Amino acid sequence: MSDDEIADILNVTESHKYPHDVDSRVWKNEHDKYEKYIDDIKYENPIMEWEQYTTIQYKICSKCSQNKLLCNYATNTSGRDPFTKDGYRNRRPECKDCGDKAGLSTKIAKKKSKSDGKPIKAPPGTLCEICENDKNIVYDHDHETCEFRGWLCDPCNRGLGQCGDNIDGLLKRINYLLKTNKELIPKITQDPESCLLNVS
Repeated sequence: MSDDEIADILNVTESHKYPHDVDSRVWKNEHDKYEKYIDDIKYENPIMEWEQYTTIQYKICSKCSQNKLLCNYATNTSGRDPFTKDGYRNRRPECKDCGDKAGLSTKIAKKKSKSDGKPIKAPPGTLCEICENDKNIVYDHDHETCEFRGWLCDPCNRGLGQCGDNIDGLLKRINYLLKTNKELIPKITQDPESCLLNVS
């Protein structure tokens, strides 16, 4: 464990207190989740997990690649189960700082689209530009330039985020699949005009 990690743990009482008042709506929602899954989880309530696990365990942010305490990651309720298979509270793959930055870039991108007279909600009949699904179509944008990229279904949009929203993250996953399937090596070519890749 590094000196910085030790310092974080020693200072946790002051800088990482449980963020929600026990009378708040957020606390009630969280507490209800723990009660519902009490037989499958490690801790009886969110404060116990926060004090005994969340403020001493680390994970690497999917966006900035920094190793941060779990308390720097928002809880994740997008899936069916709010807890991991090991019985810990699910948390976002990106840290709160990166999440805030992403939220700000979304607001800027949508503001740009509005000023250019472009829609920020998918027109009826819009298909996902990756899988061609027509369900849960969302606004996708470049998080660096804050420019609209296209329309994606929610799962494909989240999948890009899980890959770091960059080509390097996607290539790592392709190489992972190729590692155990060497007989089906694809031929990848790039169109010189559109720069798009073709696989055969």
